[in-house]
This record gives sequence, structure tokens and C-alpha cells, in this order.
Amino acid sequence: MRWLPWIAVLFGLGGCSGEFVLTAPDVVALPEQNTAMIVRLQRSELGRYAPPCADVCLTVRLGQGQLQAARTDSAGYAVLYLAGAQPGRYGLEIEHVDLTGDRALGKSNLYVLAPDKPITAVDLDSLPRSGLAGADAAAALRRLEGKTQWIYVTQEFAQSPAQARRWMAALNYPDGPVVPVRRWALMQNAGTGQTISTLRNRLPLLTYGLAADQAGTRTLKAAGLQVLYVGKAPPPVAVYGRFAYWKDLDLAATAAPAAKAPAASQPATAAASSQPASREGPQE
Repeated sequence: MRWLPWIAVLFGLGGCSGEFVLTAPDVVALPEQNTAMIVRLQRSELGRYAPPCADVCLTVRLGQGQLQAARTDSAGYAVLYLAGAQPGRYGLEIEHVDLTGDRALGKSNLYVLAPDKPITAVDLDSLPRSGLAGADAAAALRRLEGKTQWIYVTQEFAQSPAQARRWMAALNYPDGPVVPVRRWALMQNAGTGQTISTLRNRLPLLTYGLAADQAGTRTLKAAGLQVLYVGKAPPPVAVYGRFAYWKDLDLAATAAPAAKAPAASQPATAAASSQPASREGPQE
């Protein structure tokens, strides 16, 4: 019975009484495409205990223009709908003010992609984050920016995209949306409502995936993407393009026809290619 007072205190701490925790992932869309943004509001209390803030109002502003509002459900989630007219990156501000005047403010981005340019999903969790390897990877992605649009998919940084952006900026990785997904089961990730598969449904030109480890390669392959793999170890599944070094990464290499295909009947397009490219380079 001596535990009852402590139990009562712990239950009394429930609800929304600590610091706000606002989870707002980047949103990806095509021009004029009305896209759902799923935001979650919680309140940090004891350690990692962060109960949801239910039935409260959230607003999101797109630059100096659109203003949307929605109420959270019993789990703290709210769905807001956004649309951008032209390709580009639009800053988002998400806000909640409670009855006592406490304020939650979060920032995110709406990325409107060009409708006529290929899109590649990059497994962010497998990218090198420091040293020469990180510099080489960033240089390779920058070199190919003219040929594709990058989307960074992540499980590790699902709750902390700003942390990922810091080391990406330090290494000069190309800008792009950071989209939370699950690496393994491709199930709906709490707080995002997006998987690689659902992204493909909205982005018809999302056909390629880029990974540098086994888990990321499996995830992108399972989502139906044509995977480009960078690494000296053999990939865990058959891939569309394999490169030992980041400096060898080349999207054009995957567009070559099969080695023995007749030139007249097999144009050099990605759709006609049936064999994965391989540029393994010298082995160390």
C-alpha cells in the first residue's frame, strides 16, 4: 500500500503539462497536388514518457500564404492539407498555443518536385556521415543533381530530421526532403503516414533507389524500386546498378541495354534494360 501515493503522483502527471514535442516531417508533392501532412503533438514529462495532446488545435502556415488548421485526435495526430503551385522548397510553420499561453512551434518544409524529372529515393541511414567517405558521397550526389531529384528516406532520423540536416549540410549533401519510413516492414510509420510505396503512388517518376548498406537495399528493393547499390560487399539482393566507389556512381550506366540485345530492337533506355550495371572498380 505504501506505493499507492507514488502511483497517484505518476497518474497525476499525465496529460499535457510538460514541454511540447512536435513531430512534423517534410512533405513531398507535385505541382498543384493536394498533399496530406500528418503532425503529432505530445508533451514531454518523465524521461521519455510523452503522452499525446488530444483534441487541441494546430495551425500550419505555408510561407506567407496558406493557413490551415486541424484538431488532434486521441493519439495527438492531426492531418493538414497543403498544395504548392510551382516546383521548389516552401517553409512551413506549425503552431499550437494552449489556454495558459504555452506555445509549441515547429518548422518543416513542403517540397514541390518537377513533374517531368526522374526521382531517386536515397536511404539516408546508410549514407556516410563524416570523413572522406562522406565527402565522396556528397560529391557524387551533387554531380548527379541535374539528372534526378533526391528524396532522403529515413527511419533513424524520423523524429529528428534537423539533426540529419546538420551533418548533411556540413558535408554539402544536396538539399532534399527528409521523409520518415520504416526500413524493414515498410509499415506505416507513426506520425508520417508515408512509406516508399505510398510515395510511389503519388510520384510516378520515383523509380530509382540508392543505398549503401544491406538493410537499405532490401527496403528499396521491396518497395519495387530499381536499386543502385554502392559498396564493396555483395548486395543482399539483385540490384539494378552496383558500384564499388561513390566516384563511380552514374545514373546513365543503368540505362544501357542488355549486353547481347540487338541494337535495332533495344533502345538505350532504362525501361529496355534487363541487366544491372556494375562498376566495381579495383578491389582492395
